[in-house]
Amino acid sequence: MITDPLAQDNVVPTKPLGVEMVDLDDIPYRAEPQVDCAFCIVHRSHRDGYFAILSNGQRAPCGNCCAAKFDAVKKQTIDKNRNRLIRERECRNRARVLSEGVPILKEMLQLAANTEDLAEPARVILGEVLNDDARKDLQSRGVQGLSFLDGCRAKPAFARSALDSLLKLSSVSKADYQRYSEKRRQAEEQLRIAAHYHMDCTSFFAPANLAALERWALERGNLFGVKQFEAKENILRAKGPSVWRNLEIPAISPSTMLQKFCANPPHMNDV
Repeated sequence: MITDPLAQDNVVPTKPLGVEMVDLDDIPYRAEPQVDCAFCIVHRSHRDGYFAILSNGQRAPCGNCCAAKFDAVKKQTIDKNRNRLIRERECRNRARVLSEGVPILKEMLQLAANTEDLAEPARVILGEVLNDDARKDLQSRGVQGLSFLDGCRAKPAFARSALDSLLKLSSVSKADYQRYSEKRRQAEEQLRIAAHYHMDCTSFFAPANLAALERWALERGNLFGVKQFEAKENILRAKGPSVWRNLEIPAISPSTMLQKFCANPPHMNDV
């Protein structure tokens, strides 16, 4: 414990002319190698913004009692190093903002891609059974998820590549920040398209919705060339103008994550 700071060796009791004292509460200067602690026998760097504990328990912040080496450091050098450290911190912060939440976005993208893989075989067959006129009539009668028949227009490979590049960032300049921000925005847009497709699929294959399709096929199917549309357990029997197929109903579970993403898209903070 230091009981008399001014009695220590090499302490500069007053501010030398032309020297600017460093406030070690400024994060870039904590443990700065060029500013040594005069109160430590081995001249260790200042830590946690303080360099001494007085007998009354008070901590002595960096003021006009400084290490012997400090008076030889020119103000210009200190300012230059301070500005460099601040720039580096800002670059790291930009990288942090750009990569924030990216692992979750990748997880949601994979969920949406799995949905497309499961739904695609059924989509191809049902697209032949239900023509455009049939879809319009079904939509007017409240059948849900018909957009699923148009297929998924998302570009998951692009989104995945963009998100991977954001995770690799450790430092981003101010000039590059806008470019990477746009890349993230485009990736999120592709995810939004894929997420809506997932929701259309879950709506279309919901038991109540398939039951509504069965009723429609019995009542009005002949008007559009649909001879049969019947769902039992996990099998769907569909007979249209040019196809008669039995197909397995895709086991697609609704994703709360994707639903929330569509309802409240993320907003990246500016830096």
